[in-house]
Amino acid sequence: MLTQRSVPQANLQWQSLPDEIGSLSASIATLIGPSGLGQHETVRAAFVASNRELIEVDGDWNVSGYLGGFEELVSNSITWAEAHAPYVVTKHEQTLKRIFPTRSSSFFRTPKDLTNTADREERTRFYHFEYQNKLLVGLAEFIFDVLDLRGAPVALLIDNAGRLSPTSRNLVSVFARKDPLGVKLQFVLLDTDGSLFLPEARKVVVPIWDYEEFCAHLAFDGVAHDSRERIYRLSGGSLLTAQTLLTCVAAGIRPVGTMSLESVIDLYLSTLDSSTKLELALTFFNGASRTDKIAQRNALTFRSVDLDHALRKMHREAVERFRSGNGPLIAFFALSIGDRHQRLEALVDICEILMQIGLYDSWFVLFAEYFNDEELRLAGDGNGRVLGLFINAAFVLYAMGDAAAATPFLKQFIERYPESRFVPTALYAQS
Repeated sequence: MLTQRSVPQANLQWQSLPDEIGSLSASIATLIGPSGLGQHETVRAAFVASNRELIEVDGDWNVSGYLGGFEELVSNSITWAEAHAPYVVTKHEQTLKRIFPTRSSSFFRTPKDLTNTADREERTRFYHFEYQNKLLVGLAEFIFDVLDLRGAPVALLIDNAGRLSPTSRNLVSVFARKDPLGVKLQFVLLDTDGSLFLPEARKVVVPIWDYEEFCAHLAFDGVAHDSRERIYRLSGGSLLTAQTLLTCVAAGIRPVGTMSLESVIDLYLSTLDSSTKLELALTFFNGASRTDKIAQRNALTFRSVDLDHALRKMHREAVERFRSGNGPLIAFFALSIGDRHQRLEALVDICEILMQIGLYDSWFVLFAEYFNDEELRLAGDGNGRVLGLFINAAFVLYAMGDAAAATPFLKQFIERYPESRFVPTALYAQS
């Protein structure tokens, strides 16, 4: 019988980290290593004796929104300022209203600065990358004003930092430029595979558990020594991954040779029937098993009409929560729809909102692969929402200086759909 022991409070092989972070003379520390090495517990220990408030958040923008990593900090700052320093909300209202279009405040003094009410010069500046940078600088200044008034520095512990949105990555850099020593705001970014590149960050590679410590935290009763060593190697020393492998072993799936972790999990999933996999996927998408590697892999590989139907419903509900001001803008459900036509149809909502705010880098991270799809970008009757999104994308690309990407599509579009209601927009973009 395989049983699981509790994970320790902190990685004992990493005893110097609290001192390293506590004395860090920079605003960003990036901790590189897979989940399950005691990162959260060790970072918490680093701030026990600190005067900083430690805020722990998920940086994966697909589930945390275009400001994933900052949503909680910004929301809390607005709430605090409304209660204690409303003039700060009024001072920064144009930035706050633009970047949070669904949030209202009794301390906003002017109407929302919608693009279609701006003069021509403002509209030209709106379709430029520097407009977004202006928004982020304004947001950082608002946060610093609040932190100054509160007199309490903050540390943000951001998990899944490699999956921060381009907008949030830029915002991290803005904060680092304005507060290079991290006096007011310090970041500890957990980067599982070292994919996050921030030149200003101090990088710390998290040591894996040595074999004896690894075995001490997992019960290997009945598991042969060679299998223990294989699990250790295959898990990369991660306790979370090892627990996944133990689940597979308990079901009769043995890691063989240099078989990959994904292969082991796929073999385990092959023993489950479709209804069980559907239930596991729904549990995952509803947020109950997001850190479970088996559930993650199942959600990535399992496809069914019923799952797509459920994901479309989850997507609609998530967008409605955002529009009513009750949640972040979540792309996760739309991106997980198996049918690519339905997936793109769902993404229209997300992309239009990002476009209206002016967060072009995050928008094109979602949309560029579809703009490259010859079939999808000219599908339909020439008048649908999806094609309208392509036209808007081409318009913005022209305005931002990427005419080389927009020209071929607009030429194809006008030739195929000369009677489309979008032709005037296409011609205007070309002009």
